[in-house]
Order: sequence, then structure tokens, then C-alpha cells
Amino acid sequence: MNPHDQYDIHLLRILHTLISEGSVSRAAAKLNHSQPAVSGALKRLRQLIGDPLLVRTRHGMAPTDHALSLLQPTRRALAEIDRVFVNRADFSPGVEERFTVSAPDYIDPHFLPRLVERVQQGDHSVRFDIQPLHSDADCVAKLDSGEVDLVVAPWDDPPPHLHSSRLWEDRLVLLMREGHPLQAAELTPASVAAARHVAVPLRFRGQSSIVDAHLARAGWQRDVWLTVNAFGLVPEILERTDLVFVCVSRFAATAMRRHGLALRELPVKLPKVRLLGLWHPRKHASSRHRWLRQQALEAGRQAQG
Repeated sequence: MNPHDQYDIHLLRILHTLISEGSVSRAAAKLNHSQPAVSGALKRLRQLIGDPLLVRTRHGMAPTDHALSLLQPTRRALAEIDRVFVNRADFSPGVEERFTVSAPDYIDPHFLPRLVERVQQGDHSVRFDIQPLHSDADCVAKLDSGEVDLVVAPWDDPPPHLHSSRLWEDRLVLLMREGHPLQAAELTPASVAAARHVAVPLRFRGQSSIVDAHLARAGWQRDVWLTVNAFGLVPEILERTDLVFVCVSRFAATAMRRHGLALRELPVKLPKVRLLGLWHPRKHASSRHRWLRQQALEAGRQAQG
């Protein structure tokens, strides 16, 4: 076997990021990878290069002298690779294009209008098809087939073959009708778990929903009395019943403006829900899709604010 067969471009990118960040956790965040995946890559790089690359100090991890000597060569190598493989032609104004974006309906009031607004302010003749992302939607298959250009989804660990970028984060809260018994009561994990919940089971390939996954890590299991397939149905149901709903704060804020609803903070701190933009590698280098992803990133920053 040719010894160069052991090397790959992605491993080179991980090496450069590890050296420049000087931390496995920061490199994982920058690459949108899990820490175990980057730790595994570091182990492989140590074997290939014959150097520890990162070592522990009193102030945390630090690159070795040999690792620092590789910083400029890896930067130059990645730049040359980009010159070979990445199409840098700009997306031309006035070109008629159509993009398909799939997203759950609870982010529509915040993200999608801002995305469309950004596009309409430019000179591009761009049209959108917005597809709802429902429970058990196989968005991965739609990305693989090219049916969808961009998926916006709350996904902690997306499939490794897809590219992803973090758009924004939001905290989970408890939403209920005005005058609900829990509105003025002292909330405990037990009282929240025992309440009657409505749920929108947004799952991917059979995985637990993000909300259920976060609750399970905190030792909760909510008592779900009703499931619906769209977030837009929930506020009207809450207003007429004693059901409660665990959701992100942006959805709660919009629902409270339009309905007689109240918000309570959950009695334990849960991880924030991360909204990711996901796309297929075949579209990663396309100038038109790079332009789309940049618009999505800017719209996400506006939503975060």
C-alpha cells in the first residue's frame, strides 16, 4: 500500500485546527465535530507524525515545538488544496436561481422571513421553495438526493458525511395558558414531569427528539398526553387546555404575543438547543450554494440577536 494512502485532506484540516486552536474542545467546536471524533483524529495524527502534537501544561493543552513548525506548512497546503478543488467563481447578480430549504415551522417567524428579506434586498433573481420539516422527516435522504439544498434543524450530532454550520442557539422554557395552576406555583422537576404535556416529536431517523433527549439527560420523562405534527397548532391548544409545552424561548415569545399564554423558566438548567444549517458535500464548493449559506448564516445571526 502506498504510505500516502493513509493521509486525507480532512485529517490535514483537523491537524491545522488543532495546532492553531491548541485545544481539542475548541477545535471540535470550530469544525462542528464531536470531541471524541477530534480526539480520535489526534490519536491517529500522533501515530502518523510520530509526535504528541498537543501536550498538557499547567494552563491546559499546548502545541509541541514540532506541531508549531507544521502550522505554516499546513496552512499553505490547505490553501493549495482549495485552489485545486474549490470553485471560487462568485454568484452573479441577476442570475435566476431557485433554492429549496427545509425547516421546522417553529423557526419560521424568526429565521425564514429574515432569510427572504436579505435575499430580496439584493439584486439576485432568487426564488425559494420552503418545505416543512415534520416528525420523522428523512431530511438526510433529501439532502443526499439533491431534493433539498439546505436543512435547518435542531441536531446535536448530525451525520458525519454532511457539512454543518451553527446558526444560533436558544434555551428551553415551559409554555402554558394564562391562569394555569403552574403559572404561580413553585416549579420542581417532579411537578413539571407530572404535568400533562403536548409534544411535537421532531425526530431524525428514529432518534429521540432534541427536547426529550435533553430532558432524559436531566433525569426527566414528561407525561405526553397529546402529540401534534406542527408547532403552529400548539398555542391554540394550550390556550384552551391545562396542557403545557416545553419549547425554545423564541417560539414562546411569538406565541405569547398572539395568544393568552404564560412562560415559566424550567427548574433545572438544560443544554441549549442548537439550530444547524446542514448541506450535502456535493454542493459545498458551489458558488451559488456558498452564497445561500452565507445568507442563512447572516439571517441566523440576526435571529440570535
